[in-house]
Amino acid sequence: MKKRFHNFLSLGIAMIFLVLLSACAGTSRVEQLESQIQEVKNTAEEAKNTARSAQNAAASASQSAEDASIKADNAQQTANEAQQTADEALQKVDRMFEKAMSK
Repeated sequence: MKKRFHNFLSLGIAMIFLVLLSACAGTSRVEQLESQIQEVKNTAEEAKNTARSAQNAAASASQSAEDASIKADNAQQTANEAQQTADEALQKVDRMFEKAMSK
């Protein structure tokens, strides 16, 4: 009876050891998965921040392009006015030359 109890106790201790060992292995795997999940979350957050940064850069570039377009339109209008003034001055010089030649 004593030997049987001793065998039963030894078997119980071995089973408890195996249960604890498997629990530790399971905990290790869970920690590994949690670590991988955190890495994925960090990567996703970095990608989201990069996308936001790119979106802001695109919006800034779009605004700069619109500003440049407005400035180009203004420059074109100024050039057209300068051309018109030059044409008028040329016509006036031609009239003055013809008048001077006719005297």
